[in-house]
Amino acid sequence: CLSHNNVKVLDHAIWCLTSCADNEDDRRKIRLNGALPLLLSLLENKSSFDFSCPSTNPNQRRYGSIAKQNIPEDSEVISQFDQLFDMQSACCNCLAELSCDYTNGQIIIERNGIYILAMLLFPENEESLRLEKYNHLQRNVFKTLRFLFSLNKKNDQYQFKRLFPTQIFELFVGIGNFQRET
Repeated sequence: CLSHNNVKVLDHAIWCLTSCADNEDDRRKIRLNGALPLLLSLLENKSSFDFSCPSTNPNQRRYGSIAKQNIPEDSEVISQFDQLFDMQSACCNCLAELSCDYTNGQIIIERNGIYILAMLLFPENEESLRLEKYNHLQRNVFKTLRFLFSLNKKNDQYQFKRLFPTQIFELFVGIGNFQRET
């Protein structure tokens, strides 16, 4: 289901995966089934998502997408950004939950997860900064990065030092270790 391209379907599937990752054994199973690279690829991929309403009838989907091929209105573009930011926030929450397992966290780091997450902190356009969903995404990115920082070895923390300016890095480190939400 994580290879689907509909943002709404992905968002729900990722939240289901997150709720399944509440114990150590399930986090290991999720890793072994290859979810970590898929989640990271969803965060990198920004252009090939389907924003139409999921339908059980393929003809409805086809005709619905044809009808909406006109130039999207501003409110529709904002809605698409909101949907994308919701799905990306779900990915961040799932990665944070999965990183409670040390091996998962190391795999996320080894697969360039710190960079992929950090790129979400910087908007592609100024309009995104005004959207509440984008601010929510940024909070989730910081939370996920903080989880990864907590299990990162001292000699590997240079990635985080390079990511943030010195003052922000000091605040980032000063937060302390995040605890899982129960």
